[in-house]
Amino acid sequence: GASFMVRQDRMRAMKTSGPTRFSLSLVAVSLLVPCGLWSGVASAESIGKAVSAVPSATYSEGAAPQTIEVGTEFEQNDRIVTDKDGAAEIEFVDGTSLTIGANSEVVLDRMIFDGDKAKNATVNVVRGTLRFVTGTSDHSAYQIKTPVATIGVRGTVIDISLEKGDMVFNTV
Repeated sequence: GASFMVRQDRMRAMKTSGPTRFSLSLVAVSLLVPCGLWSGVASAESIGKAVSAVPSATYSEGAAPQTIEVGTEFEQNDRIVTDKDGAAEIEFVDGTSLTIGANSEVVLDRMIFDGDKAKNATVNVVRGTLRFVTGTSDHSAYQIKTPVATIGVRGTVIDISLEKGDMVFNTV
């Protein structure tokens, strides 16, 4: 795969032959054991649910943050925040998987689904690390926004690490 480091003042592509800085930061996340699969039909407002959670992961939409647990359902505009010990994996109704690492903040910004297919879905990464694995929807329905760049999804697995204005982006 190829990794790209993006800084606010320049962009450069780096070919990698070994693990990237992001891969190492996701070691803790890769230890997550999925505790269930998406089952049943989601309510009209639900866009997905947590299939794995490590304590110290919360979500909110303008209200007080609540702890993420396996089965927690998410809606558009939910903000997910993890501290140094937290992590969560969300499976959207189309089977897309979003794994959020430690010290991260992500907003499920614009999430428009038609049944079990994403029509227009934007994940806003404020900080931290994530892994995005596409499901059954057209990949072009998804965008990943960061303070540095907006990424159109064209592959099946995307790793992102964003810290202090630097972004490492890896497609697998």
